Amino acid sequence: MEKQRPNKRTLDWLTEGCERCKEKVLCQHNRLKLSECWDTFKTVDFILNVNEPLAIEYTTESCNNFLDFFVDKVRVTRASIPPRKHAPSADLCVPKALEGFQPLTLAELVDLVMRLKPTGAVTYVLPARLLTEVFSVVGDHVLQIVNSSLISGEVPTPLKQAVVRPLLKKSGLDPAILSNYRPLSTLPFISKIIERAVFIQLMSFLQEWEIGEVFQSGFKPFHSTESALLKVLDDILLANDSGDAVVLVLLDLTSAFDTVDCILINRLEWSVGITGQALKWIRSYLTGRSFCVRLGDCSSDLAELPWGVSQGSILAPLFFSLYLLPQGELFRKHGVSFHLYADDCQIIFPFRRGGLCTIQPLLDCLEDIKLWLAQNFLCFNEHKTEVILFTPPKTLGGAQGLDFSTLAPHQKAVVTNLGAKLDAELRFDAQVNGIVRSCFFHLRRIAKIKPFSVT
Repeated sequence: MEKQRPNKRTLDWLTEGCERCKEKVLCQHNRLKLSECWDTFKTVDFILNVNEPLAIEYTTESCNNFLDFFVDKVRVTRASIPPRKHAPSADLCVPKALEGFQPLTLAELVDLVMRLKPTGAVTYVLPARLLTEVFSVVGDHVLQIVNSSLISGEVPTPLKQAVVRPLLKKSGLDPAILSNYRPLSTLPFISKIIERAVFIQLMSFLQEWEIGEVFQSGFKPFHSTESALLKVLDDILLANDSGDAVVLVLLDLTSAFDTVDCILINRLEWSVGITGQALKWIRSYLTGRSFCVRLGDCSSDLAELPWGVSQGSILAPLFFSLYLLPQGELFRKHGVSFHLYADDCQIIFPFRRGGLCTIQPLLDCLEDIKLWLAQNFLCFNEHKTEVILFTPPKTLGGAQGLDFSTLAPHQKAVVTNLGAKLDAELRFDAQVNGIVRSCFFHLRRIAKIKPFSVT
């Protein structure tokens, strides 16, 4: 018997139902995070982009190949750092000591967990989302785990085992080349809960005693790339308005988070004032870490992490900023202005009116910074360092004879600073053109789903 074809009315009804369903998904998705202006564009990308599986075979062997590559990359980076020489010291005054972390109450733990995003390593026995849903039942047991870690100063070994998923750095890259991938690290959700408890108490201590770099905008509340850019541009414009030329140097570090050395533990004691059980907990947290690479249902062997701080953790950004604390004192020693955002360093050097047209103080400062970076196992990326000169018209003639010395190969007419393109005249032509191209790109993508949009 021939199968009956649906009539036009039925097809229209089904099509209308699909459109209403898609509209509902869009509205619900956008209602969740109204503060994120890019959320609509992310939704469009989610609808239009189909996540294709990696063009590699999911086997234990391929997982181990990724594991060896990620480990060797850090080892090679550390080996490329120049031999350690004596670097200028930067002593920091420690007004107070943090001797231990206080245990939590159940109410504090519940509030902490509800504020965390329920994500974690897929290999963990209890998924993060399920844990949050049944937390009213298991909360007492989780509280015991968290407080036992805080009081004893020990982090259980299973909670220090990260799961890494390789992700292509951008679409269109050859998936067969391992260097085209970046590692995405995740930790067990229980580990994140303990880290968050430590983070809150550690931040309270640092803020109370004003320990930290004032000109570090990374990993701080009410700070962002926008606030960092505003500070740098304000310094440049003020100098130009007073008739001074300004040299902006953008320093780049290679795999900075991955090459951090265990001397971080000593620095937290000497420069920050962390002692006793608190220091014991941090030592346990930073040592004995390991990770495996996972593709689909296949997993590699475990490999130790003798260096670095896990980028998938809550405490890693804070520890990294504390690791860089002495760097700010070196800039101040040379009288050179600077601003940091995580591992991105922006150096602002104005030429004072009536002074000699030389950047020798800046060059001396950079030499000390390079020595300090090498002594602290941070790899200075000379190839990605950028230099630009901002000169007001009235002092243009006075800056033409400027000798950039070793910085000359890095001088450019347009540089990219924290995602923003800056030109020598601060006209922002390159930045505006880039934004216009991006806007038209997203408008074309929105047009593709226009028939399904909410009217």
